[in-house]
Amino acid sequence: MKWVNHKIVTGFTVLVITGNPFYGIVAAAAATLPDRMETPPWKFKKDYEYKRQHRQISHWFVPWLVILLLAGAVIYGRPVSWNIHYLTSTLLYNPMKAQLLPNVAVIVALIAVGGLFHILEDALCGTVPNYKMKGKRWGKRFFQVNSSKERIGVCIYSIAMMVLYSVIWE
Repeated sequence: MKWVNHKIVTGFTVLVITGNPFYGIVAAAAATLPDRMETPPWKFKKDYEYKRQHRQISHWFVPWLVILLLAGAVIYGRPVSWNIHYLTSTLLYNPMKAQLLPNVAVIVALIAVGGLFHILEDALCGTVPNYKMKGKRWGKRFFQVNSSKERIGVCIYSIAMMVLYSVIWE
């Protein structure tokens, strides 16, 4: 998918799921992180060199899912740490830090959601690594990147999400 379509689809989806425009904006801002984490295409001399490294480790869903689960554990009051004394004495009993930790965890979770949506969206127009990272990849090419099918699909999806948002949240 084109970068702008990643942002549109991810932002509208998170907006409809949460009902919070700020959450949609944060997830949309993070929706291109897997591509930004790769070496940029202009650093390669040949196009095939870029295509060989594209959609590899940064498009592996496992690290994004682990980050989301860890942030979710913090949000729901189950901090994950090997230093229990630090958590109990500093974070949980210090009101300023105790309020800050879940808020930071929400932002981290939204960033992970943006990355996961990016990977899922890329699986609709190509393949991405499976859970093992090596071997067979998963995905299906329903459309080519920057094609009219992609643009029309994103427009229809956006309209549907706007209607759904107004029905659910207003």
